[in-house]
Amino acid sequence: YCRSLTSIVSFIAAEKLFVPGSNAFGGVNKSTCTLYVPAGAKSTYAATEQWKDFTNVVEFNGKCGDNAYWALDDGVLTIFGTGAMYDYYAANDANRAPWYSNKENITSVTIEEGVTSIGSNAFNCCDALEFFVCKNPNVSIGSGAFGYRQGSREIDIVLWGSNGGGNVKKYAANNGLTYKNTEDAAKEAVQSFEPYVCPCGNT
Repeated sequence: YCRSLTSIVSFIAAEKLFVPGSNAFGGVNKSTCTLYVPAGAKSTYAATEQWKDFTNVVEFNGKCGDNAYWALDDGVLTIFGTGAMYDYYAANDANRAPWYSNKENITSVTIEEGVTSIGSNAFNCCDALEFFVCKNPNVSIGSGAFGYRQGSREIDIVLWGSNGGGNVKKYAANNGLTYKNTEDAAKEAVQSFEPYVCPCGNT
């Protein structure tokens, strides 16, 4: 009964998928826990008992570290797993980030908590990138991680649920990027909230 689980990564290919025991996911909130599955297997998981109860299923595309993986879905690139990402090279096609061919479609990047470092040149030339959400305040950021961007859009570097900021906040300050804290954003939303007054006089 792992009630605190926020994500599950399954490496079981569609053709080898099996039905887990009835209590395999007991206590897991299947509406908030993200299930990562191999590319092309989403429909099979959605039709299989136990697995089909997860409402947020994301296909991951491959590895970007020894124990780190990436998933690109509708412009949102998610890096998850544990440990460091690989370093990449801007001028070498063979050693560019695996999502480089989709760089023009990436509008948001999320780094999950278990990732400890962002590889050099990881998001090189991602001109459409607007938001960078990092859930680990102590993540290290490699050189040129956001290099060679030709667009004029500003990246909002957001640290998930922390008032510290750590290395991400320092990186933003040193590279002319905007740092925003999600807790501060939530406070602003509450402060700017105007109650709706319905015709009956109630709010």
